[in-house]
Amino acid sequence: MLVIHGAWLPGAGLAVWAEDSALPPRAPRRPGRAPRERPHPFAADRATLAAALAAGPPAARAGSVLLRLPTRAGSPADSPELVRTAVDEPVRGPVTLAGWRAPALRYAPGDALALLRAAGDLAGVCGATLRHLADVAEFAADLVHRGRVLPGVAPAEAPAPTAFRPTSRRLPTG
Repeated sequence: MLVIHGAWLPGAGLAVWAEDSALPPRAPRRPGRAPRERPHPFAADRATLAAALAAGPPAARAGSVLLRLPTRAGSPADSPELVRTAVDEPVRGPVTLAGWRAPALRYAPGDALALLRAAGDLAGVCGATLRHLADVAEFAADLVHRGRVLPGVAPAEAPAPTAFRPTSRRLPTG
């Protein structure tokens, strides 16, 4: 079972990664101090992820994403949507945030919108992050469809000085 997650990377677009319930839930123990970032032990590889995302647009590029995830006893916690077939003994200890590197597929903003609109058709369970991003994309598309945006100019130091901003007031018609 795959749980597909998304992270919006400012200036880069959407990074999509997934958890795979078939992979072992624990990171291998290493002596010494924990590094700043470790490979995620049950993140799906890029080929598995690409197959699950086949219903969406092709990814712009393969890469990896650094995630800060809840960690207990040296392993990332399963997301609430991940269902494992084998029950492992519970681990004890404090929950902390740690850096985990996961394989990801990156989408440019235009392709990201198409993927987020097709999120319900993906071959896997959408995690809370991907569902949230899909809801935000749908809300933004609805604002544009209803004409609830106004052109504006951002400060000169912004990378894109022109932008459309949402408005809450009704515009005059006619």
